[in-house]
Amino acid sequence: MVDTIIFDFDGTIVDSKKALVAGWNKLAQKTNYRELKLSDIEKFRKLSIKEKGQFLRCPLYKIPFLMPKFYRLYQEFIHEVEIIDGIKELMENLKTKGYYIGILSTNSPENISTVLERYQITSVSKIFSSTSVFGKDKLLKRLIMEERIPISKVIYIGDEERDIIACNKVNVPMIWVSWGDTTLKK
Repeated sequence: MVDTIIFDFDGTIVDSKKALVAGWNKLAQKTNYRELKLSDIEKFRKLSIKEKGQFLRCPLYKIPFLMPKFYRLYQEFIHEVEIIDGIKELMENLKTKGYYIGILSTNSPENISTVLERYQITSVSKIFSSTSVFGKDKLLKRLIMEERIPISKVIYIGDEERDIIACNKVNVPMIWVSWGDTTLKK
């Protein structure tokens, strides 16, 4: 029986589109990549990781090197991040029922903690973070090993295709949320 619920952060727990766009645009101005508009987000959500790189005119191999810079810039716009309606109550309810609640994200622990504190979310037991956009499966595996959680007791909640890929690689069931940063292709 599942007793551990791991949440993705951006797009799952919070709506961070404004901060993501503002942070990316500040980085894009310094690097000559394509800037985003909020009106681009709906189209952007439907793109694969490879297509997102092409849209931004950013080679995929550069993304892992850009992420630490990007999340530092994102922090400047953290006041734009808003909690998804009902998530705080859901997480508190799950914690009250005895579930272990964790967050696994490529966002920085500082950014995540800032938002959790602002919204007074205290139900999270652990934050696991890595700037490796392509290694979420390794991070998920590390979380499971470090916390000594049997895979059969874990479920992951996320919003991106790479969340699905990571969960499939580690054999962790996943709940996909439709309000997040990526839409599933039919």
